[in-house]
Amino acid sequence: MARGRAVAAGERGLSLPVAGWRERAEEVAAGLFALGVQPGGVVSWQLPTIIEAAVLQGALSRLDVTQNPIIPILRYAEVRHIVGQ
Repeated sequence: MARGRAVAAGERGLSLPVAGWRERAEEVAAGLFALGVQPGGVVSWQLPTIIEAAVLQGALSRLDVTQNPIIPILRYAEVRHIVGQ
């Protein structure tokens, strides 16, 4: 892969070229929209540092929602509190 061409590299050693990331983010955005995620909404999500997190960030950006990423070490009580805010 050419230097500077990977947009995402995860903890599993996988990488995704820019074009692949863009295509995947658009697919995920369409799926989320079909599930009811609308522009102006708020989406909380909790993923480790993996390619899927980068794809989700791109998808939610395309949907123009406010993202609330939550670090993966937090558990139910902490996540419930954060989401409740």
